[in-house]
Amino acid sequence: MSAIGASAMPALVTPLVADIQRFSLDNGPGIRTTVFLKGCDLRCAWCHNPQLQDQRPQIVFLADRCIACRACVSACRDSSSNSGSAHTCSGCGQCADVCPTGALRTIGTYISPERLASLLLDDLPFFDSSGGGVTFSGGEPALFSRYCGHTARILKSRSIHLAIQTAGMFPWDEFSQTLLPLLDLVYFDLKALHVDDHKRLTGRDPGPIIENFRRLAAGRTSLIATMVLVPGVSDDPGSIEAMRRFVYGSGVTRFEARPYNAGGRLKRWRPVTVPLRLDPMASMPKQL
Repeated sequence: MSAIGASAMPALVTPLVADIQRFSLDNGPGIRTTVFLKGCDLRCAWCHNPQLQDQRPQIVFLADRCIACRACVSACRDSSSNSGSAHTCSGCGQCADVCPTGALRTIGTYISPERLASLLLDDLPFFDSSGGGVTFSGGEPALFSRYCGHTARILKSRSIHLAIQTAGMFPWDEFSQTLLPLLDLVYFDLKALHVDDHKRLTGRDPGPIIENFRRLAAGRTSLIATMVLVPGVSDDPGSIEAMRRFVYGSGVTRFEARPYNAGGRLKRWRPVTVPLRLDPMASMPKQL
């Protein structure tokens, strides 16, 4: 993901934009621009974007760029940036300022809905020529339905196709009133069905997620259910079949089981205070 700069956030109720990724081809139809927002209530063991869990600005680390010059250690007032492994980072950003290779970076930018819409409209020719549009992702973008809804209303005035990628942990009333009516497509990523498994893998009870999924399934918005096939966690035939039965039994006709991309995860930015919870595992594509 490309950097878009950093600035102060006026309040946690307004999300930070972590990235604007252009020319996306796998987040909906056509050529798309994907907006990644910081903030998610789940703590999935296999999270591909752990730098987007916390709503606050964070220092993130990319090991492949580090040359072990230790300039970050000299600059850090609490010596928390050494090798991206410490747990006392105050988020001051001094380490990122002096990093010569960009291995450390402050992630999270406040952008007003009007400014965000303006940036996204720059890509309108690509949307028009390919049938593409904008996808809200994260993090959990549905936690910020009013912000996304404000942006979406501006985009809809130009007839732009809008999609969202959600894991389902969000307040339904606000989402259904401010954002859902503006969406053309919802990708709903389901983690696990059993309560104990879901709590162990994400830290949260699946009840609200299942309820939100069923509400969406009963509506008229196009809904695609997704499931990541994590080796040793969710890639066994029993788990896949149980999820498929749940999805189809809810009236949803599209279900996509996606391979876990361990290599992609390890190459991405991660917060210096958040260790990986799963060991590196090879991708294991599944044909369903």
